Parts: sequence; structure tokens; C-alpha cells
Amino acid sequence: MLSLIQDKFGLSRSKTMTILIVFGLSISMIYTTSFGGSLLGFVDTLINQIILLLGVVVECIIFTWIFKADTLVEFLNSKSKTIKLGKWWLLIVKYILPIFISIVWIGGLIDVINNAFINQINFTIVSAIILLAVILFFTVRPNKNPDGGNVEERI
Repeated sequence: MLSLIQDKFGLSRSKTMTILIVFGLSISMIYTTSFGGSLLGFVDTLINQIILLLGVVVECIIFTWIFKADTLVEFLNSKSKTIKLGKWWLLIVKYILPIFISIVWIGGLIDVINNAFINQINFTIVSAIILLAVILFFTVRPNKNPDGGNVEERI
């Protein structure tokens, strides 16, 4: 998060850290209120039942289908001294893992919808919209740091 904000807004490391610390402190203070216990339950459900599993499925799809994991496996094997990835690993990450995690995710989503209070469902929907908006904002916004897009040096 630190380098993302630095690259997108052209801020120094100390200014970026100050912003992140103040933001994190402000958000965590909400948990000390009487609403904090309910909010913790909402956030826990949102993260564990929806975002985490969906993120793994999306990551598997992006890594294997969009970025062509076949070529990345060769690169990873050339950089690794101990673990070598084979065709079995690619098969698991490309097909088996997304299918099984999607089944678990759909089951958890159905459970949340059937057993949650309307406030929890509303919180989940609003939080998902806010997270998607933030992701879109940082994706579309160009870098102010000219070296921010140089991925080759970061590998």
C-alpha cells in the first residue's frame, strides 16, 4: 500500500506513512465504540466469507489465464533453487483450485444471505462497492512517479 500511494500521488515515504497511520488509527477507533462489536462481526463476515475466497479465485484466474502461467512457471523455476513447479501444479492452480474454492465461496455466500441480519447484508454490499471504487480509482489513476511503472527492476 505504501509504494502504491507513493507512486500514484508522488508523495514522500514519510508523508505516505503519516497518512496511512492516521487513516488506520481513525478506522481502528471505531472498534472502541459501542458499535465496535457489531462492526467487528460485519467485517469478519465480509472478509472471511466473501472477499478472501473471491480474491483467491480471481488471483488464480488472472495468474493462469491472463498472465499465461505457462511462461511464468518457467521464469519461477529459473529463479528458484529449491522448489520446481511442474505441470501438476499448473493443473491444480488453473482448474481444480478455482472450482473448489468457488464452491466453498458460494456456500458461504448463501449462508451469509440466509443467516445474516439485513444490516449485515447492507454493510457487506456497501463495503464491496467502496472497495471496488477504491480499486478502480487506483487502477485508473496514472503514476506521478516516473519510475513507478518499471516492473522489471522490482522482480
